[in-house]
Amino acid sequence: MVERQLQPIPPEIASAFAWAVGVFSLSWSPGGPEPTTVLYGQHFTIMEVGHLVDNFTHPLPESLLDILYLAHASIGVDASALRGNQTYQGGGHALRQLMQARRSA
Repeated sequence: MVERQLQPIPPEIASAFAWAVGVFSLSWSPGGPEPTTVLYGQHFTIMEVGHLVDNFTHPLPESLLDILYLAHASIGVDASALRGNQTYQGGGHALRQLMQARRSA
């Protein structure tokens, strides 16, 4: 069995991802513009922050997992992929999946 090497996440990207999950779960709706945050002097949307974490295999904090699982349940999206990959990488995929589901609803 090949073990996946832990890829730590820089604190500023972790903070941006926490922001993205929070904004998505609390206030984002597909009818308006996607909110942005500033990271490294550039503006990033929720979706773009979701892509920024694709290479980070550091485990997600329980608080973010809880929010993502709650969002999956409330939107009616299967959370099995997130259960299988509870890292920032898996969280980014889950966030993008949730955004697409909310746009399609």
